[in-house]
Amino acid sequence: MKGWALDLGTTNTGLAYWDQQAERARLIELPVICRKPGNRDPLAAPRMIPSATQMLPPQGFLGRLGRKPFFLKRTFWGKHAHIGRDALERNEGWAHPSFIRSFKGELGSHPMRTVARLGGQTISAREVCRSFLRELVAEAFRKTGERIRELVITVPVESYEQYRAELSAQCKAVGISTVRFVDEPVAAAIGYGLSLRSQRRVLIVDFGGGTLDLAVVELKPRTMEEGSCVVIAKEGRPVGGGLVDQWLLDHCAESLGLSRLMNEQD
Repeated sequence: MKGWALDLGTTNTGLAYWDQQAERARLIELPVICRKPGNRDPLAAPRMIPSATQMLPPQGFLGRLGRKPFFLKRTFWGKHAHIGRDALERNEGWAHPSFIRSFKGELGSHPMRTVARLGGQTISAREVCRSFLRELVAEAFRKTGERIRELVITVPVESYEQYRAELSAQCKAVGISTVRFVDEPVAAAIGYGLSLRSQRRVLIVDFGGGTLDLAVVELKPRTMEEGSCVVIAKEGRPVGGGLVDQWLLDHCAESLGLSRLMNEQD
């Protein structure tokens, strides 16, 4: 396999590789951590990985040694965290203090903010990101036998240099030597234009769990072969499915007369 790409989402994460035989990109199915492995219903997102993490303490001599920077880049000694569906299932009903449902929002704004606790120690969004990426790379290696060394990552259009710098640093910490970034809606536009036969101007709307991104791009068959397009305009807002869920909850609580009680409990 040559060529890996990562869509790190607030709710779900997708890891894809380039299938040279079929000449197309494919999401890799990692049964231990994917949402619903083997499910053929596309609405069930069978190959998507929940962006959830449960941090684990070092276990044994090799486990502790495997967390040292030199070995972290080169080995998969020990397990640093449960991620994806595995983490969600272990925290149904009652969530462990070391469980984090999502870390993407904090990574770009407050990477050192405490998002979890483990054995009396605080854990930052930066540490969670590193462990999530490490376990994701380890699962991909177990599945394919290939160690990911180069990676393209899609990012929200409103992401700042700090977010990209944090992601790049954590990728390199787990042995991914080359990291490139592309705006999420632009990546979608390029995928859309792969079979394009004439020039078109397209509006791409990417509504995710944490962000809403829009991009107006111009697609040309010639540039599609090179994997590029002309970006005319782009904009993003921190509005996603998670916020919409909160709006719905607030509306239902107000309709049932529970909003005052909820405010008193806060």
